Amino acid sequence: MAKTSALAPAARPRPFRRLIPALAVGAGVALSGCGGSADDAATAQKGGEATPETVTDEQGRTVVKPEQLVLAARKLRTQGQSGKAIQLLSLAIKAKPELAAAYVERAAILADNRLFLKAIKDMDAAVELAPGRAALLTSRGYYHLQQQKYPAALADFNAAIEADPQFAVALNNRGLVNVALQQHGEAIRDFDAAIAAKPDYADARNNRGFTRIQMDQFDAAIEDFTKVVTDNPNYVSAYNNRGLAHVRSERYNEAVEDFTKAIQLAPLQFKHYLHRSRAYEKAGQTDAAKADLAQVVWLQKLGKLNRAVSADPASVANLLERSRHFADAGRFDAALADTERAAKASPSAPEPLTGKARVLLAAGKLAEAKAACEASLALGPLNETYSIRGDVHMQSGDFDAAIADFNAAGRFDSDVAQAYVRRAEQSRAAGDIQQASADMRQAAAIDPQIRLQ
Repeated sequence: MAKTSALAPAARPRPFRRLIPALAVGAGVALSGCGGSADDAATAQKGGEATPETVTDEQGRTVVKPEQLVLAARKLRTQGQSGKAIQLLSLAIKAKPELAAAYVERAAILADNRLFLKAIKDMDAAVELAPGRAALLTSRGYYHLQQQKYPAALADFNAAIEADPQFAVALNNRGLVNVALQQHGEAIRDFDAAIAAKPDYADARNNRGFTRIQMDQFDAAIEDFTKVVTDNPNYVSAYNNRGLAHVRSERYNEAVEDFTKAIQLAPLQFKHYLHRSRAYEKAGQTDAAKADLAQVVWLQKLGKLNRAVSADPASVANLLERSRHFADAGRFDAALADTERAAKASPSAPEPLTGKARVLLAAGKLAEAKAACEASLALGPLNETYSIRGDVHMQSGDFDAAIADFNAAGRFDSDVAQAYVRRAEQSRAAGDIQQASADMRQAAAIDPQIRLQ
């Protein structure tokens, strides 16, 4: 997906994801959609409104002006506090219903949370208060576009372009509508116009490249994407899209290079691994293709876990499950961070400390893992905690302690059997043949594949 344009916080929509549903699954190419402009809030506030500031009433009390509430809400939005920001903006609108900037800001937050119908309603109010503003029309059109309401989106973009024929964002977004409607020639003309109005407009150039792929103009598409990454070395989607163009051109090695760069820049986006897997397969590198597919599965599960944590941030079970998933991939810092969050959510529960011990053991930090186990056991006995501490003792060579913990955990597996075997070896070396024989019998009882000696 192409990154969105740089917009003011008052109208920075989320990246455009569902322009044509088949693209994400079939071609795997993403477009960039963007609404509003860098001047949304300022545009909405033009017309002689005073600079936001506090005032003092007749009783000497400090009164916050509605404009200042808008600025405070904007800051809260950048901090991820959407609920509080919405509350402030609603207060501002109640105090000053003619303040268009408050509607624009609230619409952007609603759109952040994919509440597009409510966002459009707020933009209706903003457009009514400030008619003919290209930025506001473009923002509303973008929200229509997100819902695939193409006629409404097209009407807004047309109106924005009529108000400002050089407004590059509206031209780009109208191009996206035309791509969705399979009007590729019209889309190219819109992207051409957007680039003419703003030569450094990377989103429009990336979208033109995408459209050229759809028209089988692969060399021209690659030229567009190359220009984008030359000017913007961290533009992930252009690498991804250029890789797709290389695949379509049967240049598989070049495709692998582009997808690899996209992975380096955005390692949590599974589509880049999926695309590289297909390029590897086309190039005959089946082992590499399988490895990438395994990473796709891991990232898809991570996405599911992330959604669960977002839905219930205080859920210890969700945090610890994600911690285990990170640890399985060797991402120990992220795994430990989730155990710390779980401990803060439930400080008297032993499970977060047990989860921490599990991660530390996997990371080879035996002393810290043992300390975490003992802290967990101080809060409450868990079989898993004894089991983990048994593994710590096993790796430390303390087989007596390992066996005691494995017994406390009710654990009987091949690793436990090996603990008895290792203790038997120690006993035999010390001349205690009776203890060695007893341990070997116990080991064989747990794991019949062990031969008595």
